[in-house]
Amino acid sequence: MSADLVERGRRVMRQEWEERLAAYVSTAFKATAIASGGQSAIQYVNKFTTSGSGQIGFTGPTTIYATGAVTVSGGALVTSSSVPDNLKIYVTSPASVTISGNGTLYAQVYANQSDVTVSGSGIVAGSIVGNTLTNSGGASLYHDLSGSSGLKVSLAR
Repeated sequence: MSADLVERGRRVMRQEWEERLAAYVSTAFKATAIASGGQSAIQYVNKFTTSGSGQIGFTGPTTIYATGAVTVSGGALVTSSSVPDNLKIYVTSPASVTISGNGTLYAQVYANQSDVTVSGSGIVAGSIVGNTLTNSGGASLYHDLSGSSGLKVSLAR
């Protein structure tokens, strides 16, 4: 097989996977177990949204690469054993990251180009790296000292 054919196949498979995952990731209902049964998983998405009473659960350590906005509004992203170190979210563009309403996020978020907002009664347990960080309305930020990355709530310059 030619290298071009193999690369085109990979792009088609990745696009198909992203489209299928997007159906689960943009949700207003309870979805669970989208990681791979206790195994480490890597997910590639354009946009990541939970709202209302939506909850997305991961059964094992998961890394998410998002090229667009990440929004947790009223829902929750729940990691295996509620350990923030089990969910790493990398935002690869200047798209916004918002945790609002009753949104709860257990994760390590690396979004050095993004404006990050935690508002309302939103809760982040883990760590955040962002271009800017806005915390308002009683929102809570909890740094997970057990995390392996050593990241802290900080602003990238």
